[in-house]
Amino acid sequence: MLYLLIISFLLHLVCFYFIILLYQRLKHQEPFDKEKTLNEMEEMLLAYTTEMKENNEKIARIVSRKLNSQSAGPKPEDRSTDAGPDDYGREQEGPEGEILAFHAEQKEYTPPLPDEEKAVSVDTSPQSRVLSLHNEGYTINEIARKLNMGTGEVELLIKFYK
Repeated sequence: MLYLLIISFLLHLVCFYFIILLYQRLKHQEPFDKEKTLNEMEEMLLAYTTEMKENNEKIARIVSRKLNSQSAGPKPEDRSTDAGPDDYGREQEGPEGEILAFHAEQKEYTPPLPDEEKAVSVDTSPQSRVLSLHNEGYTINEIARKLNMGTGEVELLIKFYK
């Protein structure tokens, strides 16, 4: 019994030693500097917004050039750089080195119409048939006769639904 008590004290001493070591390490770590962190975040946000502003201005210049070139009409020497129907989805480099994606104008889409000759058949589950007949006001016995099912089964399906 004394043997176990000595081992317990030794383990407690070792644990206290490690707790003190961990506490000292945490104490010697660099303190948290709120001002430094706030300044870094502010600089990152400023850089991000500046980059967004530059991109927006670049897009505005490209759009205004496109609108000006469309209103003035295509010049004969510019026809070689315009995108044709074969250039759909291709990218070309613009005058300032930007990549411009050209897409051919698409014709108006008309969806295919279903053939009226083909009859559409929907295979419903027995549960849905029971519930739809029940909602129409049929009794349990009438539903069971119509669907060739037992009345207990029909009752159970209706109870599960409720």
